[in-house]
Amino acid sequence: MMMRRAMTFDPTLDTRPLTPKCLTNCKQVGADLSRRRKCADTLGLQALGWLATAELLEPFMAVTGVERDDVAAAATSPEFLGAVLDFVLTDDRWVVACAAALDVAPETLAQARAALPGGDTPHWT
Repeated sequence: MMMRRAMTFDPTLDTRPLTPKCLTNCKQVGADLSRRRKCADTLGLQALGWLATAELLEPFMAVTGVERDDVAAAATSPEFLGAVLDFVLTDDRWVVACAAALDVAPETLAQARAALPGGDTPHWT
């Protein structure tokens, strides 16, 4: 009988780029939460860019109350990026369009949201 040795993850040796696809890859190799968070941050920033190109930045700002002048500073906050993904995830059409624009599977957006602060909150709907 062949024994498999458990893989361990050393973030100092990990040279993979931080892309949205690494959310799934990180999960598979047992990466630490900080790497998944960085991947989720990357996807959240890309989703924010998609909101602007899809002409949804104004509705997003209206819902969240963030001012246009504050968006750039707020984009450094994982909580804000979680709000970006929450907004995208409210409409299936937006999820599909955003995922296509970012070249990720639609479920990757939900995985990214789960990796950011507040993402582990259960949804009762």
